[in-house]
Amino acid sequence: MITRYKAISKFKAEIVFFLAVLIFVIYKIPHVSLPLFWDEMGVYGKSIFYLIDHKIGFQPKYLQAELSRGHPMLFVFLASIFTKLFGSNVAAMHLFALVISLLTLFSVFYIGTKLWNKKIGLFAVLLLLAQPMFVAQSAMILPEMMLSLFFLWIVFFFLKEKWLLYFLACSLALMTKETTLYLPLVLGFVLFFYKLIFENKFAIKELSFILSPFLVFFAFLLVQKAQNGWYFFPYHNPFEGDKGFFDINTIILKFKAFYTVLFIEQGRNYSSIIGVILFVPMFFTWKRKTQYQVLTIIAVILGLLMFSATNHFVKRYMLVGISFYVFIVALVFGKLFKSREWLQYVLIFILMLCSLFQLKSPNFDYANNMSYLTFLDFQKDLATFLENQDDWQNGIYVKSSFPMSLSFEDKRYGFAKKQTQIYMNHENKKPLYFIETNNGEWKNYKLQEDYEIVNFEKKAFNSVKIFRRKK
Repeated sequence: MITRYKAISKFKAEIVFFLAVLIFVIYKIPHVSLPLFWDEMGVYGKSIFYLIDHKIGFQPKYLQAELSRGHPMLFVFLASIFTKLFGSNVAAMHLFALVISLLTLFSVFYIGTKLWNKKIGLFAVLLLLAQPMFVAQSAMILPEMMLSLFFLWIVFFFLKEKWLLYFLACSLALMTKETTLYLPLVLGFVLFFYKLIFENKFAIKELSFILSPFLVFFAFLLVQKAQNGWYFFPYHNPFEGDKGFFDINTIILKFKAFYTVLFIEQGRNYSSIIGVILFVPMFFTWKRKTQYQVLTIIAVILGLLMFSATNHFVKRYMLVGISFYVFIVALVFGKLFKSREWLQYVLIFILMLCSLFQLKSPNFDYANNMSYLTFLDFQKDLATFLENQDDWQNGIYVKSSFPMSLSFEDKRYGFAKKQTQIYMNHENKKPLYFIETNNGEWKNYKLQEDYEIVNFEKKAFNSVKIFRRKK
């Protein structure tokens, strides 16, 4: 009996890890078959179906510029292959996303174990599993989860100075999203000063390895220029479209907003406040190696905040930062009360509850918590209601807010029960219907007197105004 207990105790972290992941998978499986939500339908899911319907390829030429928006295509490329293999439907897409999320969890556990110990790896996973943003995006066809996965391995290989694997991971991340551009610069900065201060040498060779993935991105830009005629999609070009890129006041405001999302929202304020109080004195008791690892993670998070502040404000971008944030929290609480391990588990459980209580908010928050389920139910019911109207048929013209405007574009998106040709937001035609959803993006169309209101029941924080042209 004692021997068996010791054997179980030896693998305690692995057992808790697999149980936690199993509960997570059981919870998420029903969400795999849900319709496409917001940017899933507007960009990524739509792009995947386009590639499946035409030709799956990795180069920019295989996807319309309005869909790719000049972004590297690794995410939609891999998702398209997976989706085509497993059914060419939204369930296959979301299954791909869930697989990436599980790989991220396994990576957090493995990296935490290798850098510190199994307990730290487990605590980091448990904290990540409790984050509403992670739970929500874990079965969404959005690129931030894959980016988080690659970022974790980039930093791990950097800390281990495995430069070939670092190059591979960083190149994959660059081909997923341009957010990665800041990372080699930050890591190069950290390494340069660490080697200079503690080893009294200029790490020129190491810096060349760290910056080498830029060659891959430059190659992508050359291909993009040859195939699309531009290096950056105009809407995302800081020299043409994104004027806020150079506005210091806008950058500061967005930095503060992203900081709030990462450290304060969704119950992370408790772990942040307590963690900072404990971290400051604890940091100076750690070995230099641990200090270097933690400072690298902090630099990665700060770099993400600064880079994101020059971009559009989208909360889900902070998922990458949360994937590193949990390591610092796990490390601080994992080194507290060393003689009373049970108390460490209690504290981690309490921190988990602080976030889990906000898993589904009473207000709409896009892809940042599970409240998106309520919106999807509402959108699906509204689509069914419209399809059941006698005059809802092939060839009608409709003006609608996003995302309702795309719900009937392709029944594979998960809303329409039959494929109907609905002309949405045609400028030169008088629409049969005006549809204004809240939540949704609306352009304040001026309605004329020959329209009547069609009533549809409000659901939670979702409502709609439907105007039909009088017969």
